[in-house]
Amino acid sequence: MFCLFVIAVSGCKPGGGGAIGSYSSPVEGGSNPNAQELIIDEKSIKIDQIKDKGCRIYWKTSVPATSCIEYGQSTNYDKTTVEDKNLVIDHYVELYGLQPHTRYYFKVVSSDAFKHLAQSIKEIYFDTYDQNLVPPAVTLNSPTNITSTSMSITWAQSYETDFYQYILYRDTTDAVSFMSPKISVITSKMLTAYEDTNLTPNTAYYYLLYVLDTAELASAPSNIVTGTTSVQYNTLAKINISEPSYKTTDSMVINWNKCNESDFASYRLYWSNKPGVDTLSTMEAEITNADTTSVEIKNLKENTSYYFKLYLKNKGKVFTASDEACFKTYKNGELIRSISGVYYGNDIKIANSKAYVSAYNALYIVDLSTNIVKSIDLEGQNDRIRKNASGDKLYIVNRSAKEITVFNTVSDSLERKMPAGNSPTDVAVSETTGYYYTTDYYDGYVNKYNLSSGSLEASTRIGTSLNSITLGTNNGDLFVARMPAYDTSEVKTLSSDLKVKANAFVGTDPVYLYMDNGGLNIYCANYQAQSVSRINSLTGALVDTFSVGTQPHSIVQTKNGKYTFIANFGSSNISMFINAQNFVLETIADGKMPRALELSASDRELYVIDYEAQALNVYAVRQ
Repeated sequence: MFCLFVIAVSGCKPGGGGAIGSYSSPVEGGSNPNAQELIIDEKSIKIDQIKDKGCRIYWKTSVPATSCIEYGQSTNYDKTTVEDKNLVIDHYVELYGLQPHTRYYFKVVSSDAFKHLAQSIKEIYFDTYDQNLVPPAVTLNSPTNITSTSMSITWAQSYETDFYQYILYRDTTDAVSFMSPKISVITSKMLTAYEDTNLTPNTAYYYLLYVLDTAELASAPSNIVTGTTSVQYNTLAKINISEPSYKTTDSMVINWNKCNESDFASYRLYWSNKPGVDTLSTMEAEITNADTTSVEIKNLKENTSYYFKLYLKNKGKVFTASDEACFKTYKNGELIRSISGVYYGNDIKIANSKAYVSAYNALYIVDLSTNIVKSIDLEGQNDRIRKNASGDKLYIVNRSAKEITVFNTVSDSLERKMPAGNSPTDVAVSETTGYYYTTDYYDGYVNKYNLSSGSLEASTRIGTSLNSITLGTNNGDLFVARMPAYDTSEVKTLSSDLKVKANAFVGTDPVYLYMDNGGLNIYCANYQAQSVSRINSLTGALVDTFSVGTQPHSIVQTKNGKYTFIANFGSSNISMFINAQNFVLETIADGKMPRALELSASDRELYVIDYEAQALNVYAVRQ
């Protein structure tokens, strides 16, 4: 607020007013009365910045002089300001601590450098304003006309008589305050709307408004209102489904590329067992996380084609469909892939997502995620492999070197070599008791060694032609396959101190012993008899014998004990034996000479070493 007084003063609020008399000013006193003439220009006297408790007074003198005001509620002038001794021509003096809505009389007084004194002569007065109270707050209305980039803010009009301005603040949290960004200052009391533009789509904004009076006193804050801009939707670009990253006889993992668009809302995967997939087909999943780009679909039918379509949904619920894709589940025994470069493999074990294949003068390591084959030089005839429970160690029988090679599957490094007898054919390792046992084919000995030191602890001769050995479950029992004559073959049960406890007669030329996953039976592959015998692991007694293909050589069983697979070296196939029903359910054809078997961690892939074809074949098997 600015008020100008010259000859007469009229207030800017009710009760204001005043007048100024004539403007001649006498010169009094002084040490050199003729040196200069000090005159107060009474026409220059102005009163501005009037408030409820103060104002500012201006005047001008003919020569530089001091500044002082005498004032009071009458012409007695009972109050005087402190003299400002700075010698100036333009004089400003502020009065403080006045009473609201009160008339004050004053005169201005100046003194020059020679102590000449001058003062205004006629009566001058002004009226202070009424007491200046804080303006009342106004109410904001909820935002309207909301778009993706703008919204309208309106409020109730202020009725403050001393209105100065509206100040509007905005923030993106409900902590909006006078510390938030100031988006508009409006000086017209009648203007009660603001169009807020250049906003970010799909964003919540919070608003707060203050009213200021001419003394710049602020009202209490208004209520806080909020509005959310709408989403500025774009149609999403099509993303097609890629080949399944994993597939079995009854499941597959469907994959696609990530959607990187800001309007992404979800992926929807639909499928059917016939062409023409749309949103009326089975929806397998709706995924709202853009980083999730695969879904496993289970409980499918074996050897069956399925059709898929991926729908991308944007935030406006508009769908973009992929091309239709068709994938077929595997048939049981279907060849998934064949990995070449594995020359004359003898045995295989899987650990840490790698396959380890023993061979002549080498150990092959196959990365099962990339199918890359590398080999480690391991001189000699590397044959049977046994794996410890954790899978971090392999115990490989080296027949020609007459030793056991200990290989670390974590570091893929050779740890040490241990003695194994004169003509070792197999090894059984008990890390729990700290011993390992070997069979000596020609000399007919079963040898017991200290696992830590490799020292021979005990040895017993049970006859020549010892082909295989495995641990039992009953107090550290051992089972040893022996072929003393062409038509007489047996599996002997030995105690941990190498005493013979039982004897079971099996088919001709037992070459491989395998403990089932339940720990109940020992499976024995009878190479010349085209059969597999089962021996009770607790009693050592023969349970039964069933027929398989020609020259069975290797055995592996699923973890749930449902199926047992037998590699038939001489008939180029694998027998799939269903244990609960005691018969060969299917025969899986394989290359030329399937010599060794292993199952994947999921039991859904069967790994077969084809000795003659010099390959590692991978087959799908049902659950």
